[in-house]
Amino acid sequence: MFEHLDRDNHENGSAERYEARAKVHLDTYGSRKRYLFWWLVHNCVAHPLIGVLPIRATFDFHDWTSRRINVKD
Repeated sequence: MFEHLDRDNHENGSAERYEARAKVHLDTYGSRKRYLFWWLVHNCVAHPLIGVLPIRATFDFHDWTSRRINVKD
């Protein structure tokens, strides 16, 4: 499910990924606001939904928002 993620097991790995992805959005779309929007939707909506309702649709929504963060689609 998460094969598209390439994570390092560093203490500050998420902070480094955040900045790297934000830069890609800036380079690709000309705005960090788009990245921030998808980051908030992914982390503040998709993740809690999985905890409340762990069904296929919420995992699909999570993966969809993850692709927006990673500029995959």
